[in-house]
Amino acid sequence: MRNHIIPFYIIIIGILIVLRSGRKVSLISQKAFNPIYFEHAPSLEKYHFKPASLNESIIHDLVSSMNKSPYNQDLSWFASQTIFESYVTRDGLHLQVYKTISDANKYGPVYVFSCGYTETVLKYSLIIRKLFEKGATVYAFDMRGQGFSESTGWNDGRVTHIENIADYTTDLQDFVDNIVVPETQLDGKRPIIYVGNSLGGLVGIMAQNTYTDKNHKRPTLFDKLVLVTPCIQPTSTNAVVGHIVESLYWLFPVARDALIARLQKSSPPEDMSHNVLFIEWWENLRRLASRQLVVAGPSLGWIRSVYQAGVMSYTSKGAGLDNADILVLSAGSDTVVSLDKIHAFYEFVSGGVQSTSGMPHGFESHGIFDLKTETRMTKKSNSLRRHIVVKECRHEMWAESSTIVNLVLEEVHAFVSH
Repeated sequence: MRNHIIPFYIIIIGILIVLRSGRKVSLISQKAFNPIYFEHAPSLEKYHFKPASLNESIIHDLVSSMNKSPYNQDLSWFASQTIFESYVTRDGLHLQVYKTISDANKYGPVYVFSCGYTETVLKYSLIIRKLFEKGATVYAFDMRGQGFSESTGWNDGRVTHIENIADYTTDLQDFVDNIVVPETQLDGKRPIIYVGNSLGGLVGIMAQNTYTDKNHKRPTLFDKLVLVTPCIQPTSTNAVVGHIVESLYWLFPVARDALIARLQKSSPPEDMSHNVLFIEWWENLRRLASRQLVVAGPSLGWIRSVYQAGVMSYTSKGAGLDNADILVLSAGSDTVVSLDKIHAFYEFVSGGVQSTSGMPHGFESHGIFDLKTETRMTKKSNSLRRHIVVKECRHEMWAESSTIVNLVLEEVHAFVSH
């Protein structure tokens, strides 16, 4: 076994050096380029894009170039209802911010919504619309290095690079402290609920776990967390891969931001959702906006950071997770992230169970929820823990059929109202 490992290391190192040889020294952030797509919306040619510069007109022009789809209506609604802003991070990156503010319910819940890796919030315009129609205000932003935010990688944005998961969590914590709280907590305390999808779920866990309020006004970052198929550990990684990545990271620091995506096969779209109509709509949007949309591959540093954060999520717990209600939504047919590791996280944050009551078991009668659905109350803080496994659902839960989406949203609303 040992004799096979050494040649494997040599091959990996050689590939990394080759990939690194064409690297540009400076970060290029003014143009996002995805070599996979060549189509482009003619209606966008008149715009001179810079990072985090979306507006209503741009999105309406994008929709006008897209194939006909019922999801276009939600994107058009989102464009008309949303305030588009740019937020500058501590290290000077421009993030695309979205504010969908409900004037009808000034005391209703405030959601902070986060999408998955290589995605943009535009993909979830339907979900944001449904939350809004229930009286919620929704704040969101595209994470650094993806969507319409500024690229963090070299070679025209084809690589997304972070050195530490803190690059993501600090952005989220500062966004809440500097924008969400000042704009929503003027008339009294409103609950702030985090909804994180895939990578966004992992980032939310770590942000909640490491948050410290310097003003001592908020004991936790979020009052409740909704974690949708959280990326605790991708199925393509394990402890062995983690050790290999860690070794390469320290042995070859010059290759830490080298592109690693070409060494692995991406999940085909049909593995992400059963909803072909939604998949076609999202792929069409990505093609037409490919010159502005940052859809990059991960660097060696990115993979290392995300793997380490996943392990920490079920081995290191802070007061932030103890004091918040947590709803975990897993997909029964998920091939992208490990269901075992999601369950390990749930068990870890549910330590010291007080009871299995406190909330109805919801919609098992519809046949889409696993009968092992659990509800717990922790002894230490009396916080709610709930884990739902959605049968016959793939990784992109928000992209599944309207039946699944609506029933899952009902569970979310019940959890938030608890």
